[in-house]
Amino acid sequence: MSAISRSWLAFAAAGVGIIHCALIIGAPVGLALPLGILGILELGWGLLAFTRDQLPAPRAAIVVALAPLVAWGALVAAASTFHIGALGSVLDVAPWGIAAVLQLFVAGSLARHFRRVSDGTDATASAPSVARYITALVVGALVVFVLTLTALATINGPATEGNDVDDLFDIPSHVGH
Repeated sequence: MSAISRSWLAFAAAGVGIIHCALIIGAPVGLALPLGILGILELGWGLLAFTRDQLPAPRAAIVVALAPLVAWGALVAAASTFHIGALGSVLDVAPWGIAAVLQLFVAGSLARHFRRVSDGTDATASAPSVARYITALVVGALVVFVLTLTALATINGPATEGNDVDDLFDIPSHVGH
């Protein structure tokens, strides 16, 4: 696998790890703990993918990339089937959907790599030129940055009683000052 492909996989894994870590906010403990563990694993794998010539545990990475998609589908089905509003409110489509896109990219890229290796068509890639590598690195980073930032912006934090920002800072003992 080329250095460019490895870096894009690392960016995607780190981005989805950040999203999963951020989804802990406002999630019930039963969902927050697995999300935290998963986010840390994804961030760690992304970091290792950046620093190694070979991808670390690529078969396990496919499982880790696909398992949250299956879990998200099961949780959405359970929330809608059993009318569990609290669970449904935690499963916002935008952050989970963006995480799913990044996870599918990682899983699909790794599956394509394994298919090429098994077919014998995956020749060792030569090192790209510096300009090509830097350009690809910047493009990959920007794409993952935009997707991750969008997901982070749509995550709902813990519910507050006030509907307005001013209500958050309303101090009852100082009314009328």
